[in-house]
Amino acid sequence: MKRLAIIDNSTFRYALFGFLFGCLFPILGMLLLVWSNHLTIGWAAFISVQQNQELLWIIDSAPLFLGLAFGIVGRRADNLFKVKTHLEQTISERTSELQAAVNRELQKGIDQRRKDEIQYKTVLDELQLISEVVNKTSMEQDIEKLLPLITQLVSERLGFYHVGIFLLDKDGKHAVLKASNTAEGQRMMYRGHRLEVGQVGIVGNVAASGIARIASEVGEDSAFFTNPNLPETRSEIALPLLVQKQIIGVVDVQSKEANAFNQERANALAILANLIAISIQNSRLFSETQQALTEAQSLSRQFSSQAWERVAKEQLIGYLHTMHGDQKLTEPIKWEEAQQAIKEGKMVILSSDKENNRESAVAIPLRIREQTIGVLNVRSADPNRLWQKEEIAIIQATADRVGLALENARLFEETTTRANRERTVSEISTHIRSVSDPEIMLQTALEELKRALGAKDIQIRPFSQSPADQNAGQPTDPIKNILIDPTETA
Repeated sequence: MKRLAIIDNSTFRYALFGFLFGCLFPILGMLLLVWSNHLTIGWAAFISVQQNQELLWIIDSAPLFLGLAFGIVGRRADNLFKVKTHLEQTISERTSELQAAVNRELQKGIDQRRKDEIQYKTVLDELQLISEVVNKTSMEQDIEKLLPLITQLVSERLGFYHVGIFLLDKDGKHAVLKASNTAEGQRMMYRGHRLEVGQVGIVGNVAASGIARIASEVGEDSAFFTNPNLPETRSEIALPLLVQKQIIGVVDVQSKEANAFNQERANALAILANLIAISIQNSRLFSETQQALTEAQSLSRQFSSQAWERVAKEQLIGYLHTMHGDQKLTEPIKWEEAQQAIKEGKMVILSSDKENNRESAVAIPLRIREQTIGVLNVRSADPNRLWQKEEIAIIQATADRVGLALENARLFEETTTRANRERTVSEISTHIRSVSDPEIMLQTALEELKRALGAKDIQIRPFSQSPADQNAGQPTDPIKNILIDPTETA
């Protein structure tokens, strides 16, 4: 290896070449002198020439000087080669380092892009989930159907192990499980699972504080409540349901993975919790409004029914129109189709039946706000009459307009009566306020009432306190007892 190294050394090779090249000069010089002196070539001639020619001594030193000169050149070549080798090695190292750095940056960029893609997909899934929740809540107002639907959507779209929605009871002391996506959670719900506010678990803690809480590792969280029904829970987040800063419940989300809830996911779930709270509040308001509307409609129907009963008793039973003219009914006509239409609240069509002496007829109930107030009964003089669709449509439209017109007339009459009553009361009050004497006020009131009501006799009876009431310190009326008979002052 050393010999190969020496041979590969440029200094040695250049020095050897210089030495051998320098040897040519003494040899050529001796041959030239031997030839010029007509000597026979041999060692004796060479020795003789060397002894007699001092110039050859200088020429004999040529191998030494040329070898030294060429060795210096080889040394420089070696140095240049080392410099070149060092530069190439440095460039190679720097290129490798640069390539490694570029590869690292590229890999880092690829990893970051993958991470961004995953995060983007997660955000997209969360936004899609929020959009779906908004759509579902806009279409479904029944809270009993809405809450399970939300828990199922959150679990499926975001891949969570368990999603539960708790609502506070009326006293606000317990958070009651109202919906869950898992079979275990549903069994808990059917058993009436509830957590005491501020006392039990992360849910109870959030229900009391109104601040979201994350347990990245449930075993290390002091507030975590170990639930034997959900043994695979590793991390958990609970978010309050707030409506106008008032806590109405808690959304509980659990995962099988530790550290499953980062800040971005927590923010998305917070938005979702706000939407759920608004949906619950809207559902409650819708239910309350529906209940109030139902009650109002029931009262309206009851009032309308009572009003029409009074109209039937006091004013009108109905009218009968025949080929011979019109007549006012004094008692209800008990036709079969009319009774059936009033009872069932829908149209009744009868064909003629000669055996039972029944005519062809159409009876349509007059309905106002789902309340039957009468019936429009049409009978045909033709015993073979078959009612056409156009004729039935005309009768139906007429019945609708008659019912509406009758209701408007009744309302107008009631409004007029109420207006007259209010005007009478206002006139009486004006006459009473026109005097200042209490006795004259009472007399004026009695006279006005007698005139307005057409009464024969109106009296104001005195009120006397019992001795027990007087002893109890009850105040007495400062106005003296008055008995006025308007017939005496009329």
